[in-house]
Amino acid sequence: MTRFLLVGLAWLAASAAQAQAPSPGAGNCFMVIRDRGQSLQIPLTGFDPSVTSTPLPDANPDAGASMVLCNRATVMPELTDYRVPFEMGQALAIRAGRTIVVLSIDKDHLTITTPDNEPADEKARIQARVDEMQAIMMSRVSAAK
Repeated sequence: MTRFLLVGLAWLAASAAQAQAPSPGAGNCFMVIRDRGQSLQIPLTGFDPSVTSTPLPDANPDAGASMVLCNRATVMPELTDYRVPFEMGQALAIRAGRTIVVLSIDKDHLTITTPDNEPADEKARIQARVDEMQAIMMSRVSAAK
């Protein structure tokens, strides 16, 4: 049920973002806010999880923040994308064209939701990347203790 909800919310948000954004360029990210049954996209200017020296913005779940949506050239997550669910507590939807994957966290375990029609070899490459991110994230958790 949660998977269905995340994918549905990501698709709704991505559709609205496509309508709002003149071109879905790489690194074009939004905070998706649920407001009175509608999804609103708030641009995250300069948002870049790869810059690890810069803290990510607060998600502010009290304002209805439901996820971060980034339009990119590919749905392959970057190694530092784990920071969004780990530090912000928000799922990260990555959209490339009509394909969306959703990276989330559950009890210090990263999960990725991919479309059912995604080729098996691409799913395996994406899962391998998630496994790499998991190791990096857990090393940060261990270092913080």
